[in-house]
Amino acid sequence: MRYTYANGWQYEMYVKNATTIDYHAHSGRVGGRRVKDQEVDLVRLADDVYKVSWNEPTGTCVVVNLLPGSGVVHGTIFFPRWIQQDGSRIAVF
Repeated sequence: MRYTYANGWQYEMYVKNATTIDYHAHSGRVGGRRVKDQEVDLVRLADDVYKVSWNEPTGTCVVVNLLPGSGVVHGTIFFPRWIQQDGSRIAVF
């Protein structure tokens, strides 16, 4: 699924299985970052409503709600201070 946050940042997520995703940050604070085989917690909240969450080695915490049938994605990212100060350093982390 490709999605855009309210601030214009674009991301793309591929759910590989119940515990693993790949994602690509197309733009935003960490634009250019590609992550493969990110371990996640994936739960089904209701019919066609899923929550994917993970903590990265960088200290970043992410929660994304997916409604695949309607194409709705809602997410929140919590960046540590060092990424807030200079997000370009993470693109190759």
